[in-house]
Amino acid sequence: DMVEVKLYYKPWWFFGKDSPVLGKFPERFEELSEVQLTALSKVRKGVISEERFLAVMSGIGVRLIKRLDLFQQFKVAELLDGFKEPKAFHDFTLKKIRYRHKVLCAPKPKLKGVTFGQFIFADTFFCNYSKTHDREELYRFVAALYLPAGKSFDEKLIEPGAELVSKMNPEVAEAIFLNYMHVREWLALAYPLIFMKEQRAEGKEQRAKSEENKEGGVGWIKIFEGLVGDDIVNEDRYAGLPMHNVFRYMSARVKENMKSKKK
Repeated sequence: DMVEVKLYYKPWWFFGKDSPVLGKFPERFEELSEVQLTALSKVRKGVISEERFLAVMSGIGVRLIKRLDLFQQFKVAELLDGFKEPKAFHDFTLKKIRYRHKVLCAPKPKLKGVTFGQFIFADTFFCNYSKTHDREELYRFVAALYLPAGKSFDEKLIEPGAELVSKMNPEVAEAIFLNYMHVREWLALAYPLIFMKEQRAEGKEQRAKSEENKEGGVGWIKIFEGLVGDDIVNEDRYAGLPMHNVFRYMSARVKENMKSKKK
């Protein structure tokens, strides 16, 4: 449940009686509303002041937040501690994003229905933006993740989708990027062996200082190539498999390899 915030203030300097004002502050990422998620993304980028951010998060007017003394502001800001590091969360707060009459829809909770190919594209663009801060990569990331209603993933949808996302409020894409950080934490807990493997692959490429790694997402490309092997003819079929089916299969293979090494 949300934390209740109660502040007391004097409406007028000559009126001695304190008046209470109530607010509620979310404790966990999953409690954030769309407006609060966007505000969290904005404050991380320095786009809005901390006072306005605290006002959005608590529901208390910004004028009252500004009237708090430093200690009171500090106590309210302490409630943000739960948002400083990504925590596992398996859903998207922004279910739909719009530009004029066009709508893009978020994946279902736990990335249900996401294919392995879609995941590779989305996560690679996510890694690229994390490293380069190239906004084109951010737009492609959102376009690979959010699809037109009723459409299945197709690589051809990425560029027109990215162009659409680029016309939206810039904080929308940043909010989705922040949300995905938490979804990725959930994936790492659900499939620890897979994400350990991905991190090792990226680390190896970083040590080699390859040009490919500078673009990010090398781990998934290597893993996909290992999965397909010599069966290049059926490469699209592998990409179209449900992401979770592939991850379960890969986890089983890693476990078998670990057992074989122990013998």
